[in-house]
Amino acid sequence: MIIGPVIGGFIGSIYLPAPLFIAAGITLVAMLFGFFILPESCRQSSGTAICYKHLNPFLQFSHIFSIDFKKIIYFGFIFFLAMNGLCN
Repeated sequence: MIIGPVIGGFIGSIYLPAPLFIAAGITLVAMLFGFFILPESCRQSSGTAICYKHLNPFLQFSHIFSIDFKKIIYFGFIFFLAMNGLCN
């Protein structure tokens, strides 16, 4: 059952910005839980160094433009046909 929108609508009828503040509070509690309670998943003793060159988001464009676009166009056409068949 999805009861979140029902609860949010009920709380919002009392005070309109209240669902925003409640969601922010739940997010804050989740963040604090993750920061203080959950253990660190990356061990410092693993010895693997981070290569900052691979963290550059603009270098990923070279991988995007190296894809064979014929496959994407074929897939898009088949997807379009399937969705068009559902609409008719």
